Amino acid sequence: MSFISNPSSHPTQALPHRPAHADDRVRDDTADGASPWLWATLLAVLVVLPTWWWARHSDESFATDTRPVPAASRQILPTSEGARAMTMIAHPPARAPISTQEAIPLPGNAMPKYPSDIAQAGIEGRRTARLQLDVQGQVSDVTIVDRSGSNDLRLDAAVMDSLRQWRFEPATRDGHAVVSSVQVPVEFTAER
Repeated sequence: MSFISNPSSHPTQALPHRPAHADDRVRDDTADGASPWLWATLLAVLVVLPTWWWARHSDESFATDTRPVPAASRQILPTSEGARAMTMIAHPPARAPISTQEAIPLPGNAMPKYPSDIAQAGIEGRRTARLQLDVQGQVSDVTIVDRSGSNDLRLDAAVMDSLRQWRFEPATRDGHAVVSSVQVPVEFTAER
């Protein structure tokens, strides 16, 4: 059995004649076989995927600053032509700085009194209290955050009872009162 064939041993068969433009049309359809739907899908993927990725990985915030900006200011400068000749220079509006003010104790706030029975017993100690302040500047909560010296709870009570009565000018941020906290150290010693 032979797998090699001799072309001269087979009779030639006549192939039907096709016009050249018919082959070109078939060839064009197969070469450009991408349908419009395929192109539309590819275009959508190339636009949508990068947009989706950017939105998920972008750390940028596009929130606009809605605070009012002061109007442009003008400065009058003397010129070399004399004291009466002036030049107006317009300056662009400056961004309003964020103003923050801490709470300020009002006059008349009494320091905690050293209880006489504790003083006579020679008990000394230092306490640091954290005061939570509301927007009116009133103390809403008192917590002892640090103790040194005696651990006598009567010192804690003396500090907390006295500091609950304190009043403050409230802390502000951009001109609006805000809740805040302050720490007040109190020392109970025999010299006091």
